[in-house]
Amino acid sequence: MLRIKTKGIATAASQSLKWEQRLDRNALRLIRREANILRGDIVRGIRSQAPGGDKFLPLSPQTIRRKGSSKALIDRGDLIRSVNVSDFEGGKVIFVGVNRQEQDSEGNMLEDIAATHEYGSGPSASPQIPPRPFLRPAFREWLKVGPPRFAQDLAKSMGVA
Repeated sequence: MLRIKTKGIATAASQSLKWEQRLDRNALRLIRREANILRGDIVRGIRSQAPGGDKFLPLSPQTIRRKGSSKALIDRGDLIRSVNVSDFEGGKVIFVGVNRQEQDSEGNMLEDIAATHEYGSGPSASPQIPPRPFLRPAFREWLKVGPPRFAQDLAKSMGVA
């Protein structure tokens, strides 16, 4: 008669499942933290007028007179407030940026305003708005430190670092 003990296999499978669940939980927590760090970098870049260290082009004298400030991308603060971290698909997708449904206090779609400032208005637009990227430079700088920090913190959280 042949006897096969499955107790060790069942224990190993249970421990493996617990490890996987812990890995998922820790990874999601750390991804959300990185997303919030990136959001903070984007907002700081707008406020400092130099996202990722790249200074914005100065506003035209007419724009400065109209808005009473020389700060690009800052008028009433609608754009800064619209930079969000959003979870989709049960937290499996994390979005950092300006959500499509966000509007400024006058009802303008902030996604359109963000895109105009990020890429410029194009040659046929009036007034002509030069590109003042605020998302790409912040993301470029985050890429240098975010993924390595995430990997290091995930390893620490799992007790393997």
